[in-house]
Amino acid sequence: IPLARGPERSRPPGAAVAEARRLAAAGCREIVLAGIHVASYGKDLSAADGLLPGSGRIPLLDLAARIADLPGIARVRLGSIEPEALDAAFAQAAAAVPGLCPHLHVPLQSGSAATLARMGRRYGPARYREALAAFRAAFPEGAVTADVIAGFPGETDAEFEESLAFCAACGFSRLHVFRYSDRPGTAAASMPGKVPDAVVAERVRRLQAVSDGMALAFHEGLVGRERLVLVESFGADGEARGYAPEYVFARIGKGGGLAAPALGALVRMRVESSDRQGVRGALLPP
Repeated sequence: IPLARGPERSRPPGAAVAEARRLAAAGCREIVLAGIHVASYGKDLSAADGLLPGSGRIPLLDLAARIADLPGIARVRLGSIEPEALDAAFAQAAAAVPGLCPHLHVPLQSGSAATLARMGRRYGPARYREALAAFRAAFPEGAVTADVIAGFPGETDAEFEESLAFCAACGFSRLHVFRYSDRPGTAAASMPGKVPDAVVAERVRRLQAVSDGMALAFHEGLVGRERLVLVESFGADGEARGYAPEYVFARIGKGGGLAAPALGALVRMRVESSDRQGVRGALLPP
């Protein structure tokens, strides 16, 4: 990816805010700030490009605050944040942005230090734990999702077990599990120690089982609580569906004497039950 994408390029904040304003006028209520290594946003810009002055400012979070303040925007969500960028200063500044969702996707790829080193990652399990601790100190009830790869070349049984245990200990709200596959021209494609397909499949299964267990536990922790849900679709039975701020899929049952919510509405719900897919509950008055 770094070779294909070239140097990092940041969109000027004025252009990003202008697009968010157009989206808000069209009825969008949530804006997601996404990119490749999005925490590096603004490093190639200056005050002449519209960055807010002041030492120690974090351009990405300044942009999030400006967008969150637009009429019609109910909340802002950050995309994937690399663990190297997630520290106490970043997390505390993020918590001060009104309307910022308490959810981050923090790529992991492996919980084994040896595997991460072969991948060329700039962090290890210890630094990753520090990143999670910083986020959770600022967002005590926040959710963290992560990517993890099974079967990277050279991944031994011991390294996989280390990765599996690390994932389980992190308490993610969900994992995105991938099986390694060769990409022609990459360094990994020519590495020795290819893992047999059957072994990779079993490792994927076990990682997915850990993910399902963590998701269920996180969702169960929301039962009995109220959440704001952005209605994004409706089921065949008219059930409203959307996402809570923690990026938890929510289904809102009909009834209760309240009018069905409109598409794009931000509504209150009481969580009554959960499963590994998400939560379900009842619509509450505005």
